[in-house]
Amino acid sequence: MGGGVSSNGGCKGGGRGSEGGNGRNFNGGNNYGRDRIDAYYQNMIEAHPCDALLLGNYAKFLKEVCGDYRKAEEYLERAILVNPGDGHILSIYADLIWKIEKNVNRARQYFEQAIQSAPDN
Repeated sequence: MGGGVSSNGGCKGGGRGSEGGNGRNFNGGNNYGRDRIDAYYQNMIEAHPCDALLLGNYAKFLKEVCGDYRKAEEYLERAILVNPGDGHILSIYADLIWKIEKNVNRARQYFEQAIQSAPDN
């Protein structure tokens, strides 16, 4: 999707979304509220640093909305440390490993862990 990360860690760039108002940030760029979402996640993670669901959701936001794979990887690794048996987080991490490294063996290892952790998902 759209461009990189702003200096405050938020997303920048194009894309679609629905935000009240005109959807512009203070710099005049149009990012459809992504900076506000990013700031919300950062505040929530500061208040709840060991919430694996929150860490994983933020990582998914970074990966899929912002296209910031490296930062997403950091938050997925934190989520895995908190809850190593979360199949959903493991599968997102496996997909990210494939996208970043194209390392089929490492990605497969995490997909297999995800399946073992949550065989019904």
